[in-house]
Amino acid sequence: MTTLLQPTPSQDRTTDDSVLGRVRAHLPEIAARSAQAEAARAVPTEIITALREAGVFRMSLPRVWAVNSSSWRRAPR
Repeated sequence: MTTLLQPTPSQDRTTDDSVLGRVRAHLPEIAARSAQAEAARAVPTEIITALREAGVFRMSLPRVWAVNSSSWRRAPR
């Protein structure tokens, strides 16, 4: 039985390859650019690109719709 107190592989910040782990890797850049984002009242394009590459925006897709980049052309229309 898993409890909240038992560490899971995704909680290992040194070797984490999950979406959360990839986002954590970008936290210093996000924090450094926060003043720029506030002044522009928009998230910098580079941050959006990094989050897209980390897979953040695919998290809300059902697995059946989440196709990898090599198979999207073969997906039904």
